[in-house]
Amino acid sequence: MVTFISVTFFLSGWFEVQYLDFEGRALQILENFLEEIPHDYQIPLIAKIQNAIKSRPVPTLYLFEPSNDTKVKLEPGKFGFLDLKSRQIAEQWTLLDMRNFVAISRNEYIQMDKHNNPNWDRMLKRGALLSRWVASEIVQNEQTTKRVTVMKRFINILMRFLENNNFNGAMCIWGGLNTVSVHRLHKTKKKLTNKTNDIWSALEKRLSEENNFGYVRKASKTALAKNEPVVPWFELINKSRNSVCEYDDYLPTISVTDPPLLNFSKIKLMGDQILSFEKFKQSIENIDLFHEDDNKVDSIIRTYLEHLPTFPDEVLYRMSCRCESGD
Repeated sequence: MVTFISVTFFLSGWFEVQYLDFEGRALQILENFLEEIPHDYQIPLIAKIQNAIKSRPVPTLYLFEPSNDTKVKLEPGKFGFLDLKSRQIAEQWTLLDMRNFVAISRNEYIQMDKHNNPNWDRMLKRGALLSRWVASEIVQNEQTTKRVTVMKRFINILMRFLENNNFNGAMCIWGGLNTVSVHRLHKTKKKLTNKTNDIWSALEKRLSEENNFGYVRKASKTALAKNEPVVPWFELINKSRNSVCEYDDYLPTISVTDPPLLNFSKIKLMGDQILSFEKFKQSIENIDLFHEDDNKVDSIIRTYLEHLPTFPDEVLYRMSCRCESGD
């Protein structure tokens, strides 16, 4: 009896405080456990589960206002990057980032088999695609004034991302602006306005690798502490997870006959990372990410952003050299 009481109250408290621990297989195991124990011991645990489910936030907040269909006319396949406003691109890309980010399960975080993490891999691929798109849109223009216009537009999008707490989008744009094919375009950069150059200089300080991208980490946590929706820079999350995965699961023992010792330092690090990851996901839970699905203009923009036209790196460099021959 004492064992049943202890276990059920422990599980009920666990579920109430951290119900996200119970996903997929874990929830099935919990349900099977409930069926096997006497009815009287089921009551406190079932009550906690019901309360936790009822208290889960229902998406009710709209992050962005839908585009005005009467003022903006876009036909699929008949518009390009400069036909879209910075706000439209930043908002719709942020919604796509959020949809992908919240779809990543805890099991995907823990999984070390990279071939079985579809949402995780998609998040990384979308980031790489965004960076390549930035470079592609810039170097495909042989006319200097056009390249300047495109560069300025991407800076504006990056600033919009920062306003929306989409640090993943911001860093991917910044990565695209600093690829080899774009970084070498010194003559083009000299044509940027003083205001844009000042913003560029400020971004170089803020988004630098100093203190392991200290500004990006701090800004993400600050926004999270204010209960604002945040999309963290996913590349940092991926690197942190991979670094912990490299630790040994077991510690060496003095004798080969001794039982293996679990590496609790690794378990704690992984646990801390998962809790931080879940907090970022929870910051988006109240957002209705599908509010704009019926808006024709926004739907067209999202489709465009999901099929961005890009060039391979070697082609980008050749195109860059055609824009500016000197290194």
